[in-house]
Amino acid sequence: MLIQNIIVKILGRRKGIRLMKTKEIEEYISRLKNLSSCVISDAMDKLGLKSVMNSSIRPIKSGITIAGQVVTVKSIKKEKIIESDYSKYTNILNEVTDGTEPGKIIIIDADGDTECASWGGNRSLAAKLRKIGGVIIDGAARDYKEITEMDFPVFCKNTIPPKSKDRLITIDYNIPVVCGGILIHPGDFVIGDDDGIAVIPANRISDILELAEDIENKERKIVEYLMAGHKFSEAVEKFK
Repeated sequence: MLIQNIIVKILGRRKGIRLMKTKEIEEYISRLKNLSSCVISDAMDKLGLKSVMNSSIRPIKSGITIAGQVVTVKSIKKEKIIESDYSKYTNILNEVTDGTEPGKIIIIDADGDTECASWGGNRSLAAKLRKIGGVIIDGAARDYKEITEMDFPVFCKNTIPPKSKDRLITIDYNIPVVCGGILIHPGDFVIGDDDGIAVIPANRISDILELAEDIENKERKIVEYLMAGHKFSEAVEKFK
């Protein structure tokens, strides 16, 4: 295994992880879909947790929200791999595309490379047909027109024509990765919308959702209070 991969796995170990039942996961995701990245960010701020990916990762098409558990993918620049090792990595991203469960969100750590596309139109179609929830790339995508017309959720740094073949090598998946400056573990939760992407550690999902729902409830009350003619400062003080 590559040294970089070993380091990420060591640094990415987390205490307190437990296996979740399918119904429990579905309940968490259902609740998450009723919230926003902003509310999740506010909740995690209160807990002193860094949650939001870098602002450079944006939705290709506005108005699309994604929420779900993640499947992580690690790619690195080709020059970092000994040539004799190329062949064993050939089909890893295809395995992820074909094997990811419906509703899951694919996260790709593209080694900071924005000059070739880790994702495109045909792969988006395959993912959409499998009912995959979306993809988030710390890197680039391509086939903007195709992706936006099929309404498949793609978040990335930019679009660019060159494909990643012979430029980026996918070396592993379902390992801890870094995307948008956030360390992400397989099974963590994400919510992405026009404001950005927030990541929720799986071992904190319950308390973060509870806190976020409380914040969301207060936000609604502030809106109602303002609509009733009260001043903003009064609303903030009343529902702080």
